[in-house]
Amino acid sequence: MHGAYGNMAELWEKVLAYDYEREVVELTRNLIAIPSVSGQEKAIGKFLRSTMENMGLEVEFQEARKDRPNVIGRVLGKSGKPGLLLNGHMDTIPVGDMEVDPFGGVVEGGRIYGRGTVDMKGAIAAMVVAAALIKRAGVELDKDLIVAAVSGEEAFKNRAGGIGTRYMVKKGIDASAAIVGEATNLDIGIAHIGLMFINIICKGRGVHSVDRDRGVNAILKMVKVINALQELGSRLELKRHKLLGRPPVMNIGIIHGGTLHNWVPDLCRLGIDRRLIPGETVEEAVQQINELVERLRREDSELTVTVKPRIANRGMEISPDEAVVQAIQKARKHVLGSYANVVGIPFGTDAAILVNEAKIPTAIIGPGDFKLLHSHVESIGVKELVDAVKIYVLTTLTMCQHPSKE
Repeated sequence: MHGAYGNMAELWEKVLAYDYEREVVELTRNLIAIPSVSGQEKAIGKFLRSTMENMGLEVEFQEARKDRPNVIGRVLGKSGKPGLLLNGHMDTIPVGDMEVDPFGGVVEGGRIYGRGTVDMKGAIAAMVVAAALIKRAGVELDKDLIVAAVSGEEAFKNRAGGIGTRYMVKKGIDASAAIVGEATNLDIGIAHIGLMFINIICKGRGVHSVDRDRGVNAILKMVKVINALQELGSRLELKRHKLLGRPPVMNIGIIHGGTLHNWVPDLCRLGIDRRLIPGETVEEAVQQINELVERLRREDSELTVTVKPRIANRGMEISPDEAVVQAIQKARKHVLGSYANVVGIPFGTDAAILVNEAKIPTAIIGPGDFKLLHSHVESIGVKELVDAVKIYVLTTLTMCQHPSKE
């Protein structure tokens, strides 16, 4: 190792003297073999606790919610100061109709197949192995290295995500910088969209259809709301984020109303997915809809509407000049021979919680192709896992300030 890492070649060789390819593949396969659909993380959490303890890490076992653990491993630095946090989530979406064995961890053609390989058990394995290599090599870090495997990142079925990371932040996790290992093809994500689910309820007055003039049709009232939301969506289309290259999203995904053909419906419910680009706040987005509804109320005295935000997570963005981004770039250049693309991520991650709530500069870099997230043939390349281990090791050596002899 030369160039940017000076005389750390001996240290590098010492850290990577073990068969880390075999180890990261085996750990990834073991994690895949444990079903961990969001809400069912207890078994995989217990396995990771045992694994980290056997690797010599200091382990903290948090219960974010009942039977929904966070497993936090540490390689302690000599100063006791906070260093780098490596964050990944243990939960997955349901298996669905996968075309491969979801829990088999089959290795074929240089790839590992199964639910969670990309999202994101492969990255967790790479992070844990990176920490274990540093620990085994007896590297004396100055600052602490933390590896956090958390529960409840996935948001679906109207349940908020970020449960484990938000709990960890509430309990006072401390780090000078962080990496979230979501799949980026080992590019560096410094921005991503936010997520907000909103329910809108229109109330009417139910009567028999033959007396409809005495009633108030909640569905027809909701049509006015839908038309106004479409107008708002068209205005939002004019906005673009430079890294994401896309506008905010206003999607009407659910509508329910009425009970009988011959009854004027007294209730109609609408479900909206509102994606926020970095710079937009939840409060601003809700205010836009409240103002829209208020205008409709002034125009129609019979309109009774309630707006109920359900899930709300802001987007995130950090500077490409942050120390953690520069450390990753240096590591990636050494491992792969080229600097990473600095990109916007078209989906939400726990990085938003770390950046917005814990004020920890957080970059997103992980093995795997995000296009395979939640897919029927979810898989990850062995080479990417190995490269991720190397990048996480080198970034740790930079961020946790191992004293070099340059």
